[in-house]
Amino acid sequence: MSALTHHSANKSPTSSQAIFESPRISSWRTESVLHIFSDTWLRYDGNERDLPGNEFIRVLRILVKQLHAFSNSVDLDNTPMSALRKIAQPMMNTKIYPLLRNLISRWPLDSSFSVVLELWLSYIQPWRYTFNREIRSNEEIQIHQIYESFIAENLIAYTQIFNQLVLRLERLDLATYKNVLMLHRMLKVFNQPRLADLIKNSECFMSTNNIMSSIHDSPIRRKNPAYYNFNTSETEYYSFYKSDNSIHEENYSFMFSTERINEIEKLIKKMQLAKIIANDQLIVLNKEINEHYKGIMKYIRWFIPHDEDPILEIKLSETKRIPDILDLAIQTLSNMFQVSKNIFILNLPYYYFYLQF
Repeated sequence: MSALTHHSANKSPTSSQAIFESPRISSWRTESVLHIFSDTWLRYDGNERDLPGNEFIRVLRILVKQLHAFSNSVDLDNTPMSALRKIAQPMMNTKIYPLLRNLISRWPLDSSFSVVLELWLSYIQPWRYTFNREIRSNEEIQIHQIYESFIAENLIAYTQIFNQLVLRLERLDLATYKNVLMLHRMLKVFNQPRLADLIKNSECFMSTNNIMSSIHDSPIRRKNPAYYNFNTSETEYYSFYKSDNSIHEENYSFMFSTERINEIEKLIKKMQLAKIIANDQLIVLNKEINEHYKGIMKYIRWFIPHDEDPILEIKLSETKRIPDILDLAIQTLSNMFQVSKNIFILNLPYYYFYLQF
């Protein structure tokens, strides 16, 4: 065996495998995948005629969850991959906001909008996707302080989209179960302890300091590698995510402004009217069921226990839940915006006409 052959036989398998499995190479490979997904799936093109399908929106939601989980595990990772985890969310932030605004403005006014709503709710709740149970948020535990910076830096993703959705929901038939369920999902998220207060404090800071440009995905955060506390040995292996396409909200609309409070009061009126309609629908459904089992059918029902109309029963069950969901939503909005929940002043003969506007 020649010296070259002997050298290759001893070195090639071990050294090549070591290079291939190097954590640095794996980090570059993962970063490439993140760039591909964020640049391709989260691209924004307002000129596209066709809206993406529901399945694509669900895939985007999975991507958002994975990026949040990947970024939230930075404290559990001491490998070179931790540097990449720190820039995972900034890679997503500047792209997903215009995508969401475009989807919300163009999506049909029907219950299929729930897939877009859930995508947005996943994005604004990074605390849900963490391996550390001590900082995971639920209805009893407040949002951990480590997520306060995310809320402040992505404020328009909370406030401007919330404002957009208030106007959208006010146009829906809130006496329909699937529509009122979307309202419930949104308000349940914003009713989490401290979230509304954190948003309000951030807006107060903007107003006090006269900051009207975008604070979403701060250019300082994106363009200054020192922000990530990288070691010199780490930064040389990473291409930092830099973008000059920062988002600017020139006409920023404050979430807790007087104008917004007026819109909230209008929405509460709409919800109270929807409660009346839902109760009327419940009376009609109960009459239909009683008519169905009238006469001899009343006795046959005892011998055929599964004779109920499944569609009618499901509709009855859903309609029964609508008033309770609306009551909870009204209570949540009145607490968030400090408005009275008893603002319904309208002559009943005109409430059906009012709902058309």
